[in-house]
Amino acid sequence: MIKITTIAYKSSILAADTQLTIDDHIKILYHKHDFLKDGSVIAAAGDADVSEEFKNYLNKETKKCPSKKRMEKYSAIRIFEDGRVVFYESGPDPYSLDHSFHACGIGHEFARAAMALGLSAKDAVIFASEMDIYTNSIIDTYNSRTKEYIKG
Repeated sequence: MIKITTIAYKSSILAADTQLTIDDHIKILYHKHDFLKDGSVIAAAGDADVSEEFKNYLNKETKKCPSKKRMEKYSAIRIFEDGRVVFYESGPDPYSLDHSFHACGIGHEFARAAMALGLSAKDAVIFASEMDIYTNSIIDTYNSRTKEYIKG
């Protein structure tokens, strides 16, 4: 199984680590931000194959959405051009944020706690990387206000 992990959003910043783990022992660099055809940006955690299929579905390149069963361990945060932020958790239905920050992926609990204590989205993912072996400290960020994407 291919795993992609910790994503965090706070104060217009979408941060993601760059580690992709294959079969729990092979780690490679992988950029998780995807720029969709409608102008939105999505960063996903979970199975990389499901992430790619769901991105193709959102881009209307296929009519087939990954099955609910395949999306059980998938999560993502998406920012639309108008600044609206939604997240996906275990399925294709978007949920609105009811907090000023959100995190997903295997290191989400560490990242959420860090943001609740005042850390930025980027620093929260770095903190998660210190606690979670599936998260690294090379962080990509996207600023939804300036539309700037910075690779770690």
